[in-house]
Amino acid sequence: MMPGMIMGGLFDINRLFLVVFGEAYAPNILCGCVALLHAFNCWLLIFWAECGMMGACYATFISDSILFVGMHTYTSCKKGDIAEAWFLPTRDSLSGWC
Repeated sequence: MMPGMIMGGLFDINRLFLVVFGEAYAPNILCGCVALLHAFNCWLLIFWAECGMMGACYATFISDSILFVGMHTYTSCKKGDIAEAWFLPTRDSLSGWC
């Protein structure tokens, strides 16, 4: 369950970043599409594959990963100030702190 929560947190950070720039439409559309996929994944993993509660955890991780990758791709490819302001920390961005 923890990897799913981490991916959900990363998505939420990206979503809030876009809302600050006035881009609330794309996260809502992506969440709606992934919610339908999540319902199918839950049915598939819980009942058809008979994974039980672990199937729900797997479905949550899959859905949150798709949300994060989709929002990160949207933010990175967006024209203007948004793409320039958005970056993930790298080794170079943390150099000189110690």
